[in-house]
Amino acid sequence: MILLFVGLAMAEGLGSQGYVLPEPPALAAIDRTATRFDEPSSPTDFAVAAASFFAADGSPKAGGMAEISGRAMGITRNVTAQRYAESAPMRFLGRAALSAATAQDEGDIRAALGLRMVFFDGADPLLDQAYAAAAKAALGRCEALRAVQTADALDKYATCVEKAYAISAADLGKSRWNAPGLSLSGAYALRFPDGELSTGGREAASTWLSFAGPLGEDGQGGVAIAWSQGLNEEIPNEVGLTVLGRMGVQRARIRAEPGLIVSLADGSPTLRVPVVFGGELGVGEDTWIHTRFGLVIDPDADEVSLLSSATFRWGQASEPSFKAE
Repeated sequence: MILLFVGLAMAEGLGSQGYVLPEPPALAAIDRTATRFDEPSSPTDFAVAAASFFAADGSPKAGGMAEISGRAMGITRNVTAQRYAESAPMRFLGRAALSAATAQDEGDIRAALGLRMVFFDGADPLLDQAYAAAAKAALGRCEALRAVQTADALDKYATCVEKAYAISAADLGKSRWNAPGLSLSGAYALRFPDGELSTGGREAASTWLSFAGPLGEDGQGGVAIAWSQGLNEEIPNEVGLTVLGRMGVQRARIRAEPGLIVSLADGSPTLRVPVVFGGELGVGEDTWIHTRFGLVIDPDADEVSLLSSATFRWGQASEPSFKAE
């Protein structure tokens, strides 16, 4: 599978720049292969996905999700480039994203709502150094028009700046996919037996903190700490730790996510060890195919479960644009 991803990416001839659409928290909450790890350095304004999961017994499941950020809802629509760069609260609100997901689980329906809050994002295209340089150059080219004392001077200045920026920014690309980032995510999951909405019940509430940073030019490493609070008698509380390693080749990514999960059922802790591998393949600018497969080792029960999933994701991220002061 890994060789297939690398081969397809090289055949497509896609560039090494670009980002990977992060897994929305709502989808992570209902996918058993998810190890509660976000890609916090992946800016996304709006995303949708279709997913398929396979349970330990081999039965298929299907699901889908949608996610929308504060940017897409217009929080930063009328904010200048300078104000965005200087205002940490504005960036925090613009990057925060809400998600919703559903999945089939035999005859039941599972659903979840999620929230991602990004504290630091080294891949934010609106903070890209090349973008900032282009904006500064555009201001310099048109500064003389600003001093002219005529009724339409400011309009001419704004038009000049936008045109000058468009020329400078023509070759700007997206930020590096493996730039550093820090995010906090949470999700609330429910289950509806036999698909009956009137008989639905709470399943779990979970939260996880993720940090990732570059490992050289083509790699990324990270760690995530997660807590899941069971909301009914069947779902135990759990705490988990995941370590991430990713390597990029063209527009393909291969990843490994070993982890530890401690279940606190009945006051007697039990340990599970998920070992998950996967890949991500970019098809075009904004579409990604994600796959995961792996094992969950349960030493106490002397059992090993198989896991796998595939997700088709499409999303849009903010492009650098200029607004004159």
